[in-house]
Amino acid sequence: MTSRKFYRWMSLIGIIFFLSVAIIVVWMQRETIFAGLAISDATAWFGWLATILLTFNLALGVLQPLRYDPVIRWPHRRLPASIFKLHKWTGYTAIGVVLAHPLFLLWHATHPFTLSAIYIPFTAPAETLYAALGTIAMYLLLTVTLSSYFRERIGLELWKWVHYATYALLPVFLVHGLLINSALDPKREIDYFDAGKLIVETCALIAVAFVVWRLRYTWVARRVKVPSAPVAATPPALSVAKSLAPWVGKLRLTDITVETPRVKTFRFAPEAGGPMPFAFVAGQYFELSGIRNYTASSSPTERRHLEFSIKYEDGGFFSPHMHDDLAVGSLVTVRGPYGHYTIPSDAPQPVVMIAGGVGVTPSLSQIRDLLHRGWPGRIDLIYSTATAADVICADQLTRLDADHANFRLVTVFTNDGAAGTGNRITADFLRATVPDVAQAQVYVCGPTPMMVAVTAMLTELGVPSSSVFSESFAVG
Repeated sequence: MTSRKFYRWMSLIGIIFFLSVAIIVVWMQRETIFAGLAISDATAWFGWLATILLTFNLALGVLQPLRYDPVIRWPHRRLPASIFKLHKWTGYTAIGVVLAHPLFLLWHATHPFTLSAIYIPFTAPAETLYAALGTIAMYLLLTVTLSSYFRERIGLELWKWVHYATYALLPVFLVHGLLINSALDPKREIDYFDAGKLIVETCALIAVAFVVWRLRYTWVARRVKVPSAPVAATPPALSVAKSLAPWVGKLRLTDITVETPRVKTFRFAPEAGGPMPFAFVAGQYFELSGIRNYTASSSPTERRHLEFSIKYEDGGFFSPHMHDDLAVGSLVTVRGPYGHYTIPSDAPQPVVMIAGGVGVTPSLSQIRDLLHRGWPGRIDLIYSTATAADVICADQLTRLDADHANFRLVTVFTNDGAAGTGNRITADFLRATVPDVAQAQVYVCGPTPMMVAVTAMLTELGVPSSSVFSESFAVG
């Protein structure tokens, strides 16, 4: 068992243990805690808490993947990586509350439940239908949670589809909470304006709003990603990629190359061999396993394989899977190409690329493509990393620099100083390195703070905004 799986199991055992202790303590102190109340009333309290947690968890689940979409982002800023951890632990907490929620009915004064009535749908002694909906919602939540623990074994694609059960889970749970009579007394009318029902109703509105917003987001994103015209078998040199139709299918992982301590290049090829069954333009990205988007780092002229250089992200979800779990021979679903971060055929000379960290991957594809096609213009790559050991494809870039007179590699190391300090890309540095930058077409890709700073510098140096192209690069 890997250390990651070990900690997962230990965290689950810990949650169950502390919830069990909490329930025992509550039971032992019930006369003090629940003075004037029946212990079965705690069922409603736990139900309301579960409704709040599940609604919040749905919202986090809706927002979390948007960190990785380079086309349409959260309106104001990129969401933090910690949202994934918060989503995960909110889910774990919710399942603990849901499991504890019906147990207090064992002590109901007029309609005591049995364990079988709690865990077997449609066997409850009262509110049979609505109690059954709660049981079904509980099993849906358990299925989703357990699938997360075994996602490496069942495969990420199946895990993703199982995870979509959450969209069925919350409506079932909300209907259960809204229509069930908390007193289990069919003669008592339900007050839909008491505090408990208002909590459920508010959560229902929030959930619907998030789902509708996400569906609209998906619709808009697809309109941006999916081109309007079919593509020829091979795109013209350096064409803008608006006419490339996306392809979807499985490719086989044929090779893994360690580029830096945290970056590996993954090479994919068709299952049956031969050329790739699609065309793309340098700078475009693909969706892997229906989960994450990665820009191709290989040239589109390399027709027999497709490469992605992927950084391992601490606390990430998909990049650890790629680095730790994926082996040569694995099949991965690939969808694409998408994106318009490409160099048009009428691009003015020279072309300047400014990349930070793993944001160099589209530049790698573009440089290889331009040089292979014999593009006559000058190409400058200004590449910023922490140290020399963090340069991706260092040997290849150095060789291209030596072999092609019109290509120049300029590296900037931000953490090579004696006291942990180093160089930075500044306006003066850009002016000295590329004196004619105002006449160039500039492509910027890297972390968002770097791109914001560099774009401001380019404006200061007189580069028209129409000549600056950028694409934020998130990992996970």
